[in-house]
Amino acid sequence: AGDCAWLMPMTGRPPLAEVWHSGWWDRTWGAPLAWLLAWAPDAVAVGGSDFHRLSDSERPGRPTTWVAAAEPSVAGILDGLRAGRTAIGADPDGPVLLRVEDRVVAVDADGTLLVDLTGRRRPVHGDRAEFVPAPDPGPVWLEDGDARILAIT
Repeated sequence: AGDCAWLMPMTGRPPLAEVWHSGWWDRTWGAPLAWLLAWAPDAVAVGGSDFHRLSDSERPGRPTTWVAAAEPSVAGILDGLRAGRTAIGADPDGPVLLRVEDRVVAVDADGTLLVDLTGRRRPVHGDRAEFVPAPDPGPVWLEDGDARILAIT
C-alpha cells in the first residue's frame, strides 16, 4: 500500500521484464505492452500470477509464462529465458502464441486476432494457425473480439 518503487541505482535495464501480472485486470489497457516497448528493445517478456493464500481470488498460472527449454531443469529454464524463448498466456488452458523459427504459431486460438506493433490485425483460423514470415521485430499478441489480450510472444 506504500511506495515500493525500485530505489537502487541501475546502470542498465535488465533483459527480462514482467509485463503481464495478475493485476492487469482490464486486458484492453495497452499500458503493459507500452511499458515492455519502453523497457528495452530486446527485452524478454514474462508474466506472473500473484498467489499468496487459498482464500485469494487469484490462482497460480493466471497469467502463465511458457518457456521452451532443452531440458526440464533450472538450468534449462534459465537458458530458455536468456534466449528469449518465452510466451505468455492468460491461463494454462487458454490460447498460446509461439515463435518457431521464422513463423508465429497460434495454438487453440481460433476466432482471435493476431496483432503486431504496426497495429495490423490478422484473423486466426483453426486450432493451429501459422503466420509466415513472423511479424518482426518486437512482440505480437492475440486479441479476442473485445480487444482483450489473450497471449503475447
